[in-house]
Amino acid sequence: MARVIRQQAGVEKAVFHRDKAELSVAYKSSKTSTKKLIHRVKEMGFVALKGAGKGAYRPSIKFLPSMDFRLISKNGEAVRLTDHLAANKVTVFDFTAKWCGPCKDIARALFQIMLKNKAVALRKINVVSWDKPIAKQFKLPRLPYLILYDKNGKKSQVIVGRKIEQLKQAILRLTK
Repeated sequence: MARVIRQQAGVEKAVFHRDKAELSVAYKSSKTSTKKLIHRVKEMGFVALKGAGKGAYRPSIKFLPSMDFRLISKNGEAVRLTDHLAANKVTVFDFTAKWCGPCKDIARALFQIMLKNKAVALRKINVVSWDKPIAKQFKLPRLPYLILYDKNGKKSQVIVGRKIEQLKQAILRLTK
């Protein structure tokens, strides 16, 4: 988010503070406005409020014990995806971070999909930050980032961004 905001006309500095879930922006009011910057943040799928001390992360989804769910990278460590494929299921590798709002939307969509479809396995990968080994290993351009494998363990599709409909259609196609 900070990278995108830094590219806006008039923005001199944009820094995301993960501990506070806040973005600080310094800009020239002659070239842009708070309203325009807030609109741009909302376009990226985040909630934007003016003023310090208002940042917060949405709660994470709790997957049910009956669901084929595993957290395979807790602190951004590197992983070999093929070691975590689910036999005879579509396996979704979801690269996520607690600070990623659109990732929470993807998690909610996956929860709903998995409630109805037992042929889907989810493997979560906590990226934590861009300097962690997992982010470098997969050269992650941004989050959400998903890699889907078919029932035979063949890499099928990569989805970058908050593309929930595309995700639903891909899983539907792969589980047929």
